[in-house]
Amino acid sequence: MRERLSPDFIPSQFVINDLPPELLAEVFYSYILLVVHRKPSSTSPAPYSWIVIRHVCRAWRAVALAHPKLSSHIHLLRPECVQHMLRTSGAAPLHVYEQYRSVSPSGIVTRVAMQRDVFGHLERIVSARADLRTTAVLDLGPPGQVKSSALRSLVLEIPHQDADRAELVPPLWPGFTFPRLDEFHGRAMDIYLFSPIIPTTLRVLTIDYCFPKDTLTELVAMLGTLSRLEELTASNLTYWPEQLLPEVRRLHPCGTTATLQRLTRISISGDTYEVGRNLLQRLILPTTAQVHQIYDMNMRDPPFLPPSPFLATLGGANSPAPQSLLVRTDGFETLTLHLWDTPLPLHELRARAKSPNDRSARFAFTKCSASVAFVEELLQRVPLGAVRVAHLEEGRWQLVPFPWHAVLAQFVALEELSVECEVPRQVDEAYIESGEASNLADAARMFPALESVLLCHSTRRAGAGHGSRNFVSLLRVMADRLRTRTDEFRGGLSVSVQAVAVLEDDESD
Repeated sequence: MRERLSPDFIPSQFVINDLPPELLAEVFYSYILLVVHRKPSSTSPAPYSWIVIRHVCRAWRAVALAHPKLSSHIHLLRPECVQHMLRTSGAAPLHVYEQYRSVSPSGIVTRVAMQRDVFGHLERIVSARADLRTTAVLDLGPPGQVKSSALRSLVLEIPHQDADRAELVPPLWPGFTFPRLDEFHGRAMDIYLFSPIIPTTLRVLTIDYCFPKDTLTELVAMLGTLSRLEELTASNLTYWPEQLLPEVRRLHPCGTTATLQRLTRISISGDTYEVGRNLLQRLILPTTAQVHQIYDMNMRDPPFLPPSPFLATLGGANSPAPQSLLVRTDGFETLTLHLWDTPLPLHELRARAKSPNDRSARFAFTKCSASVAFVEELLQRVPLGAVRVAHLEEGRWQLVPFPWHAVLAQFVALEELSVECEVPRQVDEAYIESGEASNLADAARMFPALESVLLCHSTRRAGAGHGSRNFVSLLRVMADRLRTRTDEFRGGLSVSVQAVAVLEDDESD
């Protein structure tokens, strides 16, 4: 370490106790925030581990107890700790944390008591995360008195047990209004339970496993009042009006709509794409809003739904034309489609393709067990005429034909292309020219603006065969043409090839 220091380095003679008490308290508070906001893991410090600073020396203890802000982050773990923090926090704004976990009946009584103690100071709580087993702890004052809460961020989770849910009745916190509430996250709650506390100025709304009664009308009506909403996340919405026939149910969502003029991002996920479709077609969104959707496989889904509502604002009159594209498919019939409004560098696009948590795309759509007919119509409706950079990826377990022609036929402005797929080590021209592949136009004609190509593929050992495949992958055909026919392009074509692996007989699909 000493060798790395500059020759002009002079060790400081300053010691931390020379800091003024106010500045030393800020140092302590920064450390508390590091402990509080660290992601939970087996090596994470305990929530109250920061209290050790009170036991270093008398000077530190005096500073820690003299500044109420240092006791303002309260974890509902032990009643004695909660009571101590409430006493030493004075009038400082409070931050409350409670992590949902299964507890014994006696533990529930203790938790309810801690919640009652903490929420008794609701007028100075600015953020809270809690799981509610009863709304009795929220009845804080005599009727007729209305107070204004300082709450800005609220996360509420309800246990799944039906016995616990019986005690949850609206309104939450009677006698309080929440004009400053900026973010709300509700999980496993009936919408009628939390909607009365949502102010029209709410900016961020996240609902997970929340339950409209029979239709989306209640949810859409509430969204229509949120004139400043910027982010909406809806996961695992559950509503199934079983008394309606499926044909009627698909028509049922047509009704009340909500206009979200300030929305910048909407994210919908769950195990049924019919629910997502019904919600999207009842929302009027800005053309620049990010739209992200993830749908798992569900046997209750109709076999085919028109894909237009899933595209939301894509292709609208004032909608920006996508310039970067990611399309990925695999053997489980999963489609992943991402679009960006700007041309990304090819290496950056490939990196984002490998990142499951990337949220930068303006439009993102993932559907598991998507039928070929649905995927083909969806891709045909996506405006790809202005795409300049694209990454196309086909999993090596792909067992059904993917309609790549719906994508390739639109690449009139494509300049950079990355293809990742499996190709045979020795390409059989008669094989790849058979069937639908024979109708594929020459690469130079399909991609008149193409300048560079990156082919990243795995190869199959000669003679290993194609397993259960009985179709020709158009993406593999196109990759081979780009690799072998560069002279057809005017000015030549820059092609880079990266081999990933060689698949043996026992890996044959």
